[in-house]
Amino acid sequence: MEGPRSAAELVSILQRVVEEQGVALVAARVEEEERQLNRRLREEQDAAYQAALQADQVALQFCLCCTFYMCCSQPFWGNGIMGLIWTMPMKSVIY
Repeated sequence: MEGPRSAAELVSILQRVVEEQGVALVAARVEEEERQLNRRLREEQDAAYQAALQADQVALQFCLCCTFYMCCSQPFWGNGIMGLIWTMPMKSVIY
């Protein structure tokens, strides 16, 4: 672009550049949005896993306490794989 240009010429040049680069810009935006979505999903899954792991650890501690010391007689509902745990005289039951 050398020398003075008319407004119509500048508008035409800018429209052409936007048309040429617009697809690449849209694709870049879509890719970035996808990366952000994947990152948020991983963070949510990690948080859910940590919460379930912590609940299972608490349930396991409770179960071990009841198994070895027979210290509780009320039902305990755990989250995750531990499920319902309660103790009966002389034995623990895990479902």
